[in-house]
Formats: sequence, structure tokens, C-alpha cells
Amino acid sequence: MVSNLFLKHSEGLASQQRSAARRGSTAHRLTGNTVSAKFQSSLQDLVEKMERCNPYFVRCIKPNQHKEPGQFEMELVKTQLRYSGILETIRIRKEGYPIRIPFYHFLNRWVT
Repeated sequence: MVSNLFLKHSEGLASQQRSAARRGSTAHRLTGNTVSAKFQSSLQDLVEKMERCNPYFVRCIKPNQHKEPGQFEMELVKTQLRYSGILETIRIRKEGYPIRIPFYHFLNRWVT
């Protein structure tokens, strides 16, 4: 029974080696049917999807501890804004420093 388990695995590796040899691939690393290989494949798919899009993030602020409408706890909101870095970003922008300046704007400052 145990030898049959390893036989299937070795057959899978042999087929990967044959397909890599046909493609002329120089990859030394072969992926098996393991949890780690599936995780790496899934992670690679996620990275490729993120590179294809322009993600942005929405920060949610709780207005009160009980999440009830019409109640606004100033200290709770201020604490959330401080720890998320938004108050620091606002301070920097008020001083006239942009967060992201396009490279051509930066370059044109020195060219003209």
C-alpha cells in the first residue's frame, strides 16, 4: 500500500521531468502534489492578479463601540485615525508635502 502511494508521486515527478525536458526548461525545482506546492501556486496566482490591477484600500472607522446609529464617540474616532496614520498624513499634507508626486513632476522641477 505504501509503495503505491510513492509510485504515484514518482510517476508525477517523472512526467514533470519529461515535460520540462521537452520545453527545454532549465528549472531544477519540480512541484509535487503537496500542500506546500498548492500554497505556493495559490500565492503566485494571487500576486499575479494583484499586479494586473490597481488595488486601493478603504479604511473603516467605527463611530462608537456599540455600532449604533446616531452616536459618535470623538475619542474613539480620534484614536482610530491616529493609529491608522491618517492624522499624520493630514499633518504632512497641510505642510505642503504631497504623499506621492509623479516622477515627471519631480523631474520638471529641476529641468525648468
